[in-house]
Amino acid sequence: MLKKSFERGGEPLLERVLERGSLIPELLTSADVFRQLQAPIKEYLDLMAIVKKSQGKLGSLERIRFANFWALNTLRPSRDLRERFFTLLENTYLIQHGDVNKVMQELKPLARNAYLFSHATKLLHSVDPSLPIIDSKVTKFFHLPSLPYQSKNLDRRCWYLERYTLLKNA
Repeated sequence: MLKKSFERGGEPLLERVLERGSLIPELLTSADVFRQLQAPIKEYLDLMAIVKKSQGKLGSLERIRFANFWALNTLRPSRDLRERFFTLLENTYLIQHGDVNKVMQELKPLARNAYLFSHATKLLHSVDPSLPIIDSKVTKFFHLPSLPYQSKNLDRRCWYLERYTLLKNA
């Protein structure tokens, strides 16, 4: 759904803009940008309001919306992993403090021993919107090495934790 809202002429418009590194006036006007971003921004704001109102305790329909919006279903997570993710969301919301490394460690045993870095940053951002998200779109925008969704590499995880800390403190 989100990807379709960025399409124009069969090719994802946002991807073209990011690849070229600039907004080309004849392809993209400010009205185009507003129109294309309106639905995803509304969905984001709605989800953030739901998380806040429910204090992180999402019902089944809200969980589906949340997972679809944040592309959490890309791994086809197990039921246990999904349950643990949403339990962590609720618990993190209640304590109003989160540690990306701790969230990754909590999810790791249920994710075939992989560090789910982008999932952890999305969870924390949902609790505290001032915290950054690092996922494939962000790494592409900042020209960072791609973020393997199921990284088991400790060095890569440490590298991303350093970048996360820099963005968090910026």
